[in-house]
Amino acid sequence: MHNLFTLFLLYFASFFTLINPLGSMTVFLAMTANLSQKGKRTVAFKAVLTAFIILVIFAFAGHMLFKFFGISADGFRVVGGIIFFLMGYDMLNAKLSSFKQVKIEGSTTDTEGEDIAITPLGIPMIAGPGTITNAIVLMEDAPDIPAKLLLLFTILLVLFLTYTIYVIPFMLEAPVSRVSWAIWAISC
Repeated sequence: MHNLFTLFLLYFASFFTLINPLGSMTVFLAMTANLSQKGKRTVAFKAVLTAFIILVIFAFAGHMLFKFFGISADGFRVVGGIIFFLMGYDMLNAKLSSFKQVKIEGSTTDTEGEDIAITPLGIPMIAGPGTITNAIVLMEDAPDIPAKLLLLFTILLVLFLTYTIYVIPFMLEAPVSRVSWAIWAISC
């Protein structure tokens, strides 16, 4: 039981920090600023559902993808570490990363909100490369079936927290202004 609790802490900490719902909330607020409250909740739900489906697919099929391309999990970790190092080095030198630059524009109608739910919110903001890699590696390293089920539960829990963090500002919109939430989100 102690081992499962330790695994849960590892899984939760890694997924929560990679998804970073507190940090991505500001992007979500900006992209859904012109949508109705129902539209905002719908976009948040579709984005989280998309991320869950992608993470589960890659968690179970990721090792097959590695085998198909002849990549070992350890080799993937080394290359991933090098890429993260290079991106971090670029950030330390106050340069934008040359790996990926995405321009995100806000939407104006509820129908456009459905378009942003899958991309860029669901993929790559919630289920980005780091989160997908984490799901693949942790599923491959899970020692037994209870650990694999715990990993799936943790993914579901973190995504539920992400959805909750995204929709809380709209549920509390009357007592707390949007400006206050934006200031709080930026300070995180």
